[in-house]
Amino acid sequence: IVSHDCMIDEVVNISPGAILAGGVEIGMEVLIGMGATINLYTTIGAGSLVGNGATVKTDVPEKSIVKAGTIWPG
Repeated sequence: IVSHDCMIDEVVNISPGAILAGGVEIGMEVLIGMGATINLYTTIGAGSLVGNGATVKTDVPEKSIVKAGTIWPG
């Protein structure tokens, strides 16, 4: 699910079951895993990986890894 006002850069993979709330910005070459949830107005930096089932509550810096099943920040 990609909600309102999201900005998605090039070479991005949004896996099945992922949820992007409104105003989310996804940088270049990001992978969003299955069932991940990205909260409102959050930015995922270029080259980052968000694992399956993770919940992202605040911005993720470039080239970061959010481990599967975790809450960011942890």
